[in-house]
Amino acid sequence: MRLSGSVLGVLLVGGVAMGGSFGFAAKGSLPQPMLLGAGWQLQDAGKVAEGGAAVAMEGYKTQGWYAAVVPGTVLTSLVNARVYPEPMYGENNRPDKIPDSLSRMAFWYRTEFKVPKEYAGRHVWLNFEGINFSAQVWVNGRQVGAMKGAFARGIFDVSADVKPGKKAVVAVLVSPQPHPGDPHEHTIRDGVGKNGGITAIDGPTFLSTIGWDWLPAIRDRDSGIWQKVFLSATGPVVVKDPLVTTDLPLPKTDSADVSVQARVENVTDQVQKGVLKGGFDGVTFEQNVEVAPHSSQVVSFDPKTTAALHVVNPSFGGRMGMGRRIFMTCI
Repeated sequence: MRLSGSVLGVLLVGGVAMGGSFGFAAKGSLPQPMLLGAGWQLQDAGKVAEGGAAVAMEGYKTQGWYAAVVPGTVLTSLVNARVYPEPMYGENNRPDKIPDSLSRMAFWYRTEFKVPKEYAGRHVWLNFEGINFSAQVWVNGRQVGAMKGAFARGIFDVSADVKPGKKAVVAVLVSPQPHPGDPHEHTIRDGVGKNGGITAIDGPTFLSTIGWDWLPAIRDRDSGIWQKVFLSATGPVVVKDPLVTTDLPLPKTDSADVSVQARVENVTDQVQKGVLKGGFDGVTFEQNVEVAPHSSQVVSFDPKTTAALHVVNPSFGGRMGMGRRIFMTCI
C-alpha cells in the first residue's frame, strides 16, 4: 500500500538533496537538470578510426554519421535514417533485410551542447539512466567513466571537464551484450524454435530479444542509449536513492507506519554538517548529519525514532503514490 496525496520534501542545510538516481531540485533553489535528448549522432565504431579522446573534442568531423534517437536503440536510429527498412512490416525483420551482425557491433554516439551558465560554482553531473549493454563515456576529450549492464545507472562528476556557458562534447562508445546468441528464424516449416537462449548469461538484460515464441529476434538486441541522458548541478552534498515504505496492519487500513531512508554523500574535501529534513501532509521529521569528506552514510527515519511517522487514517490511491512523488531541494 502507498500513501497518496503525499509529497516528501527533503532539505539539507548547506547542501543539496537529490532523489532517485539523482533527484531534481525544487524550482528556484538549484538550476534545473538539462535533458540531453537532441543533437545526437551515431556511427558504426568500425568506421571510426579515432579514439574517444578525438571523437569527444569540439570540431571533430562527423561526415557520414547518422542522426541518432536518444533515448532509443541503434536499430531505431538506423531505421529512421533509412539504412534498414521498418522491421515491423512484412518480412523486413529477416536477416537478409536487417543483418543479425548488428548484435555484435559497437557504435559511437556523440552530441554537443552548451552547459547552462547557472551551473557556475556547482558540481556538474552527467547522468545516464540506462545503456544496453556497456559503454565508455568521454567528455571534452577525457574518459569520465564506464557502464556495464542494461539496467545500471551511470552518474559521472564532470565538474572539471566542462565550463558553464561554454560548449561541451559527449561521446559514448556503446558495445552490445557479450552473448547475443544465434537466433532461430521463425518459419512455417521450422516453427518458432526454443524460447530465449544464451543471452540469459548476461543477466537481466533484454532476454527476449534473441527471439521467443511470440517474437522473432531483434537484430541489434536493443543495444544503444535506451534511457534518457541529462546534465544536473548540485552543491557539496547530495542525497541519493531515497526509499519510502509503508507498513499497514492489514486487513485494517486505519493506520500506516512510514519509513524513510536516503544516502547522504559528501563530494568535497571538507567535512559537511547539516540537518536532513522531510515532510508530507503536515508530518515533519529531521536529523542532524555530519558527513566526512568523500564519504556517504544512510540516514533513516521510522516510527520508532519519529512518532509522527505513525500515520492515523491515511489516504490511499492518487496518481502516483508517496514513493513516486518525491522531490528534493536545499536551503
